[in-house]
Amino acid sequence: MKGFLLTALAFSLLLSTDAMAQRWAHGEDEVPTLYAVGIAGDVVPSIDGDLSEWANYPEWNVLTFVDDFIDNSFGTVKDLNSLDFTGKVAWHPGTNMMYWAFDVWDDVHVQESAPGECLYWIQDTLEWYINATASGGSYNGNEPDGVPRCAFAQQEAMLIGGVGDDVCTCSASKWSMEAPYLYWAGTTTELAHGHRTTYEVGRMLFDWLDETPDASTIHQLAEGNLIKMSFDIDDQDQTGPEKSQTTAWYTTPLTALFREADNLNDLIMGPLEWDLSDMPTAVETATWGAVKSTFIE
Repeated sequence: MKGFLLTALAFSLLLSTDAMAQRWAHGEDEVPTLYAVGIAGDVVPSIDGDLSEWANYPEWNVLTFVDDFIDNSFGTVKDLNSLDFTGKVAWHPGTNMMYWAFDVWDDVHVQESAPGECLYWIQDTLEWYINATASGGSYNGNEPDGVPRCAFAQQEAMLIGGVGDDVCTCSASKWSMEAPYLYWAGTTTELAHGHRTTYEVGRMLFDWLDETPDASTIHQLAEGNLIKMSFDIDDQDQTGPEKSQTTAWYTTPLTALFREADNLNDLIMGPLEWDLSDMPTAVETATWGAVKSTFIE
């Protein structure tokens, strides 16, 4: 749905009216480029699970289930009667954080993992994979002896609703999943037909992530900066102890994201163009019917 030209000197994004075709017209092994919209001014999203502040986010960069995610593991056909969602990604130079928000409708919401259990692969969750240095290579258990797991890149997940809310990462870097490095919140609302779940995250990135903050290196975001990052929405419709691996929808058509950072999407920090300073302090939350209709349009 998006067409862009990134100039080498100015790192500016130019929109093409002729590029409103479906993004997956790429070759089977081509990994699409993603963009994070720069937040202008001093106001950033409140990480509280209420996505009202994201209402004026630039439409050209809204990720949709229909156009921007594929199931590269299970061969599942997309069914908007079972699952639908949108995603928005931003960054802010003042906080040096990336922000993203996902608004998910699911006919069956499954989240049975207790806090700290982190069984995200058999739950309804949002996962993300980060390699801030865009260095690629193997990670998540494949590092040389003596190198902490997830030092080169991170696989993280967020669970909302059910037994308890949680964020998950490898054990060596759990400290980085707390403030001031990570802020997260979400909500789950039961509807007449299905559930609405929101995920909202503010995240600092790391060039090197170790077992302590002192041994780690925070990544500095700037316009035009390129990192490696992918998103994954998991959709589990089976409950109880017999449930198995969930259906998973990714922003990249390549598998082995948990082993090869080369397969992650290129994500570019776009120019500062999204200003929240004029947003009212209290915004009436849109009805789910209105939200759902924007997904289908």
